[in-house]
Amino acid sequence: TVRAAAAVFAERVVKPLADVPPGARRVRELCRAWLAYSSERVFTGGCFFYAASAEFDARPGPVHDAIARARLDWSAYMEGAIAEARAAGEFAAGTDVEQLAFEIIALMEAANARSVLLSETSAYDRAERGITARLRSEATARGRAALDAP
Repeated sequence: TVRAAAAVFAERVVKPLADVPPGARRVRELCRAWLAYSSERVFTGGCFFYAASAEFDARPGPVHDAIARARLDWSAYMEGAIAEARAAGEFAAGTDVEQLAFEIIALMEAANARSVLLSETSAYDRAERGITARLRSEATARGRAALDAP
């Protein structure tokens, strides 16, 4: 089940951006794709991995390990995209890649949780505004231009 969910996630969030070059725009589009994946209820409870994490976080075993691995993989993927944007000169040289990825993912997951629990779809708009503000705060002039591009 976890492998199947990971394949759906990759199909909806990662693969559509294969042709977007590394940089700030790619990071922004990854975030937008994740927010769409959650808000469109690809899985009934929003993000499969967020929901499964809550169920299995304190239960040792192979399901826990598979979910943990998938979440670590996503964090590493986001960190890699941010690092590529930094290397391309679109985020400041001093950008803390791990911290920025953590904050972005936290905003996405907060939107998912709030929308599922409270049926508050505006949480996705709030998350996107917060993510954009956070990305802009780390972006160079070139990165801000990329973030502002359609």
